[in-house]
Amino acid sequence: MGGAMAFLSRFFPSRTNNISEVLRDLPDSDEVPGAEGWQAVFTPGHAPGHVSFWRAVDRALVAGDAMATADLDSWYGLIGQKQKISRPASPFTFDWGKARHSVRLLADLKPTVLACGHGEPMVGEHVASELEAFANTFTPPEHGRYVETPAKTNDTGVVFEPPAPPDHLPKIAAGLVAGAFLIAGLFFSKRGKRSVPSSGTSPAPVTFSGKLSKLVHGELSPLAGFSARRRRLGWRQLLKNRITSTAAILRSRSESELVHRPSDSSMRCSFVRFP
Repeated sequence: MGGAMAFLSRFFPSRTNNISEVLRDLPDSDEVPGAEGWQAVFTPGHAPGHVSFWRAVDRALVAGDAMATADLDSWYGLIGQKQKISRPASPFTFDWGKARHSVRLLADLKPTVLACGHGEPMVGEHVASELEAFANTFTPPEHGRYVETPAKTNDTGVVFEPPAPPDHLPKIAAGLVAGAFLIAGLFFSKRGKRSVPSSGTSPAPVTFSGKLSKLVHGELSPLAGFSARRRRLGWRQLLKNRITSTAAILRSRSESELVHRPSDSSMRCSFVRFP
């Protein structure tokens, strides 16, 4: 069963309250005690003992949940509460055959005031014609627990309920959550990986002469690695260690070494003599 109310019914509490101690039977005359001029109309379908109330003097009908003045199967209708005579809440109507008969019975009253348990009251001569049209086209939902087979009740309560249809929403929700975690895991694991050559081979190790060449040509900063160790040593000590190690590297080489210094116009060769 689809629809807005059917979706929300999954989250409604299943606990019930027993109010049988405060219930009283209506008299056989259909008069409503304490409400002069009102008549009780037996309208089962939404519930086994459902009744509506009719006052003929001003053609006012309190239909309860025999119908609704908002489309409870539509999210737009449920939230916007646009006035529209609609069938009762789908998940809570136990017998659609009786519900159809009750709507037909109320339409024959030709009310000009219609108040229901869901939706805003409707007032005007158009109410009777709209209710008549609704009764002529009344259809139950396509799917639902009580669409094919109604529940059975007696004076003691419910004696039979058809099996509930499978609910695929928990599986769908679990799949969406698992997919979200999988995508997040792949995203963060990709960010944590270091880039490797496209060929799949390990990068060639940097030799002593290679480091010296990069250092002399300005490609290797004497402060490289400073940020990685700044939590362990102060910046002054790190700078001092870097300068000392650089000087040691330079002194360990031969006294004279050929260094190529590129320029914009040509390549020049010069000898640098270290003390």
